[in-house]
Amino acid sequence: MAVVAYKDNIIVLGGYDGSKSLNEALMFNATTHEYKRLPSMLEKRDGCAAVIMGDVIVVMGGRSSTYLKSVEYYVIGDSAWQELPAMNLARYNATACVYA
Repeated sequence: MAVVAYKDNIIVLGGYDGSKSLNEALMFNATTHEYKRLPSMLEKRDGCAAVIMGDVIVVMGGRSSTYLKSVEYYVIGDSAWQELPAMNLARYNATACVYA
């Protein structure tokens, strides 16, 4: 699972439910205490890393049935996630940050 903050929201991405990896994306508004389901990610992932830049979330790596090299992004307000080029190596339980 990865977590990013967006305005007054905490966005939870992927995870593991005890039997399988998840592709869910949930947004919790810390002001109103309401959850909103975002479009599901393209891949099921636990142990993934994520960053947010403006209103674009980028999720990378993790594990599903195998360790993942895949990367995908979501523009908040869009209807679906989009694929980005894969990483050279699979990453699991990694961290990511934006350096500007």
